[in-house]
Amino acid sequence: MLDFDLNEPLMEEENDEQNDEPFIGQTFESEDEAFTFYNNYAKRHGFVVRKNRSDTRKGRTIRRDILCHRAGKQRLKVADHFKPQRNTKSLKCDCKAHMRITLKKSFDIFPEEWHVTKFVNLHNHDMISLEAMRFLPTNRTITSKDEKQILLYKEAELQVRQIIKVMELQKNVKHGELSFIDKDVRNLFDRVKRMIGADDAKNLMEYMKSAKQENKMFQYAFTVDGDRRLENLFWCQAQSFDWFKKYGDVVVFDTTYKVNAYDMPCGFFVGMDNHGKTILFGCAILRNKTTSTFKWLMRLLLVL
Repeated sequence: MLDFDLNEPLMEEENDEQNDEPFIGQTFESEDEAFTFYNNYAKRHGFVVRKNRSDTRKGRTIRRDILCHRAGKQRLKVADHFKPQRNTKSLKCDCKAHMRITLKKSFDIFPEEWHVTKFVNLHNHDMISLEAMRFLPTNRTITSKDEKQILLYKEAELQVRQIIKVMELQKNVKHGELSFIDKDVRNLFDRVKRMIGADDAKNLMEYMKSAKQENKMFQYAFTVDGDRRLENLFWCQAQSFDWFKKYGDVVVFDTTYKVNAYDMPCGFFVGMDNHGKTILFGCAILRNKTTSTFKWLMRLLLVL
């Protein structure tokens, strides 16, 4: 007769993360799935993985080795004494730990799958602590959902530290437990800035030209730097031009400071009509706030 207490569990389920070691014969539907599995395993055990050269047949990859990041031997470096030398030590120590996957069929009726055909788990170096693992570039990620949230906070004029604090509160995690750090947020801003600015200057100037063709009263002026890049831009809508002629006796000028996607100061010329309402005379996007920039801008206002 079986004797056990119904109030006690027969056996605690093992934590999947504690029993996740790759094994010979393990299968994956794709090469990416196999890499993701081994990469996640490496994160939990204090090392990083990278793909090595593969074997191909008729243009198809049929075998791939995924290595520890410290695999391979350090290359001999030829020192150039006429240049500053970086005293950085190579991480490579000829570590043999790796997982090999091969594309094949278990049976003829089954589709091809990636099979683990070799697994070596012998490292000849100290493992990285779990606390330090998350600071490695390969383990720091910003999801597409988080990117949208961060850029939204950027539009709300939050600083990077403030964004990090809000995201920690939103995700209910302790300080330092996000999957990214301050540097990753700044890199995101730089990447978005480059993407935005790739063709925007050209498109903006085309808009200015077309607006001038549609209405001769539309005014604009710009400067370029030594590399022929757009430096400063001023524009005045047709109705604003009329307003300035009527109500330009008193003009207020003010600038914002790097609150747009381009991190460029934006200047506004404003006034007041006979009904006490604020009216916009003109706008400018500036490279900087130097005296020469403001002189150029004020001269334009005087010739309107």
